[in-house]
Amino acid sequence: MFIQKYVYRTNNGEVGKEYRIGEFLVYLKERGVTQILPGIGKTTRHSEIAAYLKINRKDQYSIFCLQEWIETFHRLNYDCFIVCDNPALYKILEKKVVFPSRRFQIIKSQTRVFNSLLRKMISKCWLKAGIAHFTTFSHAEKKGYAFFWNVDADDTAFCCNVEKRCELLRMAEEYARRNDLDAFSYDMWWTRSVGTHWSFGITFTKTMNKFISWIKFYANNDWQKDYKKYNVQYNVDWFFTFAKEKSILKCGTFYAEELILIHWGDFFRNNFASNISYFKDEHLHDLLHERLFNSQSQTWKIPGSIPCIIKLNSLNDSVSYLRNVVGLVNKG
Repeated sequence: MFIQKYVYRTNNGEVGKEYRIGEFLVYLKERGVTQILPGIGKTTRHSEIAAYLKINRKDQYSIFCLQEWIETFHRLNYDCFIVCDNPALYKILEKKVVFPSRRFQIIKSQTRVFNSLLRKMISKCWLKAGIAHFTTFSHAEKKGYAFFWNVDADDTAFCCNVEKRCELLRMAEEYARRNDLDAFSYDMWWTRSVGTHWSFGITFTKTMNKFISWIKFYANNDWQKDYKKYNVQYNVDWFFTFAKEKSILKCGTFYAEELILIHWGDFFRNNFASNISYFKDEHLHDLLHERLFNSQSQTWKIPGSIPCIIKLNSLNDSVSYLRNVVGLVNKG
């Protein structure tokens, strides 16, 4: 257990302060009112769906991405947990991020639970990210959420307004429930890897029962043998690719037509992993490559059949958001 203090800004410009022991709220000061043990004697109500926003970076664009996701899940009225293991980020969150309601809470990854298990399963370089991913599963199970969104919130952003983001996520939820999927992820790697690599990133997930026991059963590297030919560093995404291909889990992938997704990073030195892309006519396009070099060489045909959840807007609308909203990020 740890005592955690965090200060946050609210929509009306005021500042709130909380102290927690673990996740238990023991002190709250907001709008000039101080409460001690405010949760005692009250029935805790929560949404059916939770959101987990994983953050580790403190770049200006990361704060922008996080605020976009916070606004989205606030509109959806979901309980939201910000998974953060970087102490240097706490002060930045206090100063730069607006928490629109107390349904948002900062939590840490469950390192003691998953460290030894994941060391047997994945590459060391992906260990911290894997622990953060698996924390969302065990936390959602413990808290009784039926479903949850698992989002890499410090380096992903859709180029559309919050209403359209909410519509996209709702459509994805409906499709996943209707088809009884265990995990349903926006296509960030499936098409780019020509149908070889399922990935997390922006993922709607069904909460699993006895998740830790399930992981203990697979806590070895035997599952990696079919992927040696790719010469990769193994992360939990590759493990879920294995689970998908062996029909252990039903994992799906979706996309939206003519909607720009930014996967932030070094766009020039590592354009494959960090990119500005969109789908159109059953192809994935790299917008940056097209505009800079007037070339279609960075275009991939969607492998097989994956659902286009919705066409939210025209590509011009998405480009306009990129220029007029995202383009202001580093000027803040």
